[in-house]
Amino acid sequence: MGGLFSMVPDGVDLSAAAEAGISEEMAATTAAGAAALTGALPMAADADSIQFAAALNAAGTAYLASATEHVAQRAGFSGAQGMAAGTTTAVDARTLAVLKTFVIPGGPDDIAFAPDGTLWITRRFADKVAILDPSSSEYETIFVGRSPHGIWLNPAAPSP
Repeated sequence: MGGLFSMVPDGVDLSAAAEAGISEEMAATTAAGAAALTGALPMAADADSIQFAAALNAAGTAYLASATEHVAQRAGFSGAQGMAAGTTTAVDARTLAVLKTFVIPGGPDDIAFAPDGTLWITRRFADKVAILDPSSSEYETIFVGRSPHGIWLNPAAPSP
């Protein structure tokens, strides 16, 4: 990305990792406190104590729902940051072993395989498409306009 906005992929990756770590910690502490937040018992058998315990448990349940939603939002944000940093990974389809990782900043999103062996990758946050040669890890860029998402290649069309 250029102009007013620029991105340092390593910095974005670091920020995404921090957000993911915070999300995991929040999830763990929320889970650890769940029993205390929802397990209030009445101090006596009278109606007021029973209603008070029920209100505390309802408030605890509402807090847990809110905290769970917040954890999910943070985790989603860390994932979005990772997309912006931009890596595309080739894996073995049978073993899922990582074969190679390509750094393509700008939010690699969708991929189309061209007959010549290149990969056409939408760079959603860069308004471009990358044409990647997987054997050399080099790519060229085509500006296509705002937020390209989805890609299809006509196998009969000539290469650019």
